[in-house]
Amino acid sequence: MNQSTASLLQGERLAHEIVQAAEDEKQKMQNNAQFEAKQELAQIKQDLNEQFEQLKKQRERQTDDLEVYEQQADAEVELIRASFEENKERTIELLLDRIMNVKIDIPRVVVGNFEKQLESQ
Repeated sequence: MNQSTASLLQGERLAHEIVQAAEDEKQKMQNNAQFEAKQELAQIKQDLNEQFEQLKKQRERQTDDLEVYEQQADAEVELIRASFEENKERTIELLLDRIMNVKIDIPRVVVGNFEKQLESQ
C-alpha cells in the first residue's frame, strides 16, 4: 500500500506540475498578448495623432487662405469705394451741367435730312 500511495502522490505531483506548467504558459501567453496589444494600440494611437496633425495643418492652411482672400476682398472693396468717391462729384457735376445747360440747337444731320425730305415732296 505504501507503494501505491507513493505512486498516487507521485502522480498527483506530476499532475500538479503539468497544471502549473500550463498555468505558467497561459500567463506567459496572456502577458505576450497584452504586450502585443499595447504595442498595436500605441501604433494606432501614433497613426491617428499623425492624421490629426495633418488635418490640423490642412485646416490652418485653409484658414490662412481664407484670411488672404478676405484681405484681398477688403482691398478691392476699398478700391471700389475710393473710385466711387472720386467719381461721385464729377458725375453729379456732369448731370447738373447737362440738366442746367440744355442745348436747344437742332443737329445738322437732322436739319439736313429734314430739308431733303421737303425737297423730295
